[in-house]
Amino acid sequence: MAARRGPHVISLHDPNPPLLGRAPGPAAPAAPAPAPGPAAHPAFAAIEQRLLDRDLDIQELLVDNQRFAATHVALQKQLIAAQHELRAVSVAATRARAEREGEVHALAEQAAHIEAEARAVSAARAEVDKVHADVQVLAAARTDLVNRLQGLREQLARKQAETSKTDAVRAQIETMRREIQKGRLICTCKAILIT
Repeated sequence: MAARRGPHVISLHDPNPPLLGRAPGPAAPAAPAPAPGPAAHPAFAAIEQRLLDRDLDIQELLVDNQRFAATHVALQKQLIAAQHELRAVSVAATRARAEREGEVHALAEQAAHIEAEARAVSAARAEVDKVHADVQVLAAARTDLVNRLQGLREQLARKQAETSKTDAVRAQIETMRREIQKGRLICTCKAILIT
């Protein structure tokens, strides 16, 4: 940018004064300056040069301004696109978070269900172990009872054998008693006959 200069003065003989009827853009080639008249003052030429320099600076600033404006519009579009994408990503992240929380909740419920089943299986296993122990106790008691029954059967067999012997002895005693009675009867008859 050019250095600070004096006040801006528009040349009255310029057919296209700056920013009056000219669209901003590259600087148009300067119109050929009229040949200085015999009364042209050297300060007037310096002012003309300053005005031309100022006009070129303004044209450059306008071009820069247009470029900055285009860049600003492009950046705004990029910002809007980025904000839209950020909203879409935020919505997707919210959905993913909700899905993940749902999955975590489902897994927690499944884990609780599995834990409850494991506790039930553990309780059933403890019950089965208790029943198994009871069965072993009952088997031992059955074995003991079978042994005792066997002993009782053996005792019964002995008693029956003794009873059969006793019956034989009784039969012998009965036979002897009958013979004694017969003998007495015979003795009595003989005594009667003798008398």
